[in-house]
Amino acid sequence: MRMNTPVTEHEVELAADAMIVSKTDTRGRITYINRDFIDISGFIEPELLEQPHNIVRHPDMPPEVFEDLWKCLKAGRPWIGMLKNRCKSGDYYWVEAHATPIREGDQITGYMSVRRKATRERIQAAEAFYAQLREKRARAVVRNGEVVNNGLASASVRWADLPLVSKVWLACGLIASLSFFAVWHAGGGVRTPEVLGAMVAMLVVVGALGATVARQLGRRLSDAMAVVEQVAQGNMGDRLAVARNDEIGRLMQGIESMLIRHGFDVAEINRVVEENLQIKAGLDNVTTNVMIADRENRIIYINKSLERTFNDAAEDMREAFGNFEVSRLIGTSIDVFHKNPSHQRELIANLQSTHKATVSIGSRTFLLTVSPVVDAHGLRLGTAVEWLDRTAERAIGS
Repeated sequence: MRMNTPVTEHEVELAADAMIVSKTDTRGRITYINRDFIDISGFIEPELLEQPHNIVRHPDMPPEVFEDLWKCLKAGRPWIGMLKNRCKSGDYYWVEAHATPIREGDQITGYMSVRRKATRERIQAAEAFYAQLREKRARAVVRNGEVVNNGLASASVRWADLPLVSKVWLACGLIASLSFFAVWHAGGGVRTPEVLGAMVAMLVVVGALGATVARQLGRRLSDAMAVVEQVAQGNMGDRLAVARNDEIGRLMQGIESMLIRHGFDVAEINRVVEENLQIKAGLDNVTTNVMIADRENRIIYINKSLERTFNDAAEDMREAFGNFEVSRLIGTSIDVFHKNPSHQRELIANLQSTHKATVSIGSRTFLLTVSPVVDAHGLRLGTAVEWLDRTAERAIGS
């Protein structure tokens, strides 16, 4: 088990609306992270991508929890449980983790996880139980993310895992057996034609009823599961059977309502993404050097023109700022370009309109045009910076 150190006793509490999202390949190596993941973990994006997801594992986490998690995921099942993760600084944070396999057809191609803020009650319960697991004194086990006591409770979980059709058959078998002995007892144990006939008729009726219920239940549940699996893979084109109003029919109705809302949301998201891709394609191919930072001054975009300029000026950048790598700028703070970061942060925070400044970096001279980025409601989203290389112009003028 990986032991990430150092650790502190300081807990970082998630915001109520935080949603930490990540994806991994089948080996557990990170292929995608969102901004909330970066914010809470303290790592930058290049430090996380292609790394094992256990880079954020806290040493207090018992290995049994992750054994249960991977057992579920590799079996194609989702998993929900409590996790204590470690920040880069050594601080820790608790999450309620929801993990599920990613499928392409019948193949598992990776895993997806969404983590949210956990309640204080669940955190306290998890802390106490995980301590028992670490000290080998727990009387319970982790199964499918839940804490399950050994014995009868464990058997009830196994019963809950049985397919509903199997439960119907077992119930019918039990009813048939009890009815058989009831009829036998009522007949005084005498094998008269009447008693035998009643027993046979009872067994036929119970068997036929069980077969009918099991067949219909199995078919309807298989249809419902197939639809849910298709939805999980992003296929929302199938027409659902929503005419029936039994329990499974209402389940299908709920799925249909969810799909309608989801379809609307996806269409709107696709529209926004398409517009943003068009803007990004335009910025990628303009000759102006453009950099964009978010509200926390983290660099989120550098266009191709600016990448070329920075590569050409790499030696000057390293002379001025030390360890400078263009490929690692995304996710880092724009403080890297300033010897007095506090002054720069104050300037950007109070920026209401375009600001221009000339800066010298090594033998290079740049004219920076800094503009606030706001949404339609005037909310500050970040900062755009244009880098105009005036080195040659200055050389001619001098």
